Amino acid sequence: MKKTIVFLILLFSTIGQSQTYKKLLVNSNEPLKKESYIYIEPLAEDRLGIVKSLTENLTYLGFNITKDKTQADYFLVLSYLKRADNHCPGWKVIRKMEGKIFDLNKNNKVIVDFSFKQSSFEQKCTDNVIFALAKKIAENQL
Repeated sequence: MKKTIVFLILLFSTIGQSQTYKKLLVNSNEPLKKESYIYIEPLAEDRLGIVKSLTENLTYLGFNITKDKTQADYFLVLSYLKRADNHCPGWKVIRKMEGKIFDLNKNNKVIVDFSFKQSSFEQKCTDNVIFALAKKIAENQL
């Protein structure tokens, strides 16, 4: 019985570590210009540190992030809901996230929209989801 339980725990841990992001959807209407500046709207409550993580990951992937909205070419807004999870650091994960990137030089035209959700049985940690999001956004740059 103990061997069966240990096997099941290892099996589900391995499945959780494979981290496919089929439920992370990123739709791009046009590519982002790499030399442009992105302003990420701060959240009133960001207990998972998503804005900081997204800023760091986009910067790492070559984007210019600005804290001054007046210097920005693009404006990124997002919202999320969280849930408890004992598998990931911080004991909390994203349950649902939605966001958009607007082109401020084209009358606030939506050029990217994204969403992510996971069920109570999935264990996709926040940092991994945000890095996957940043990579998908980077795939659509000039």
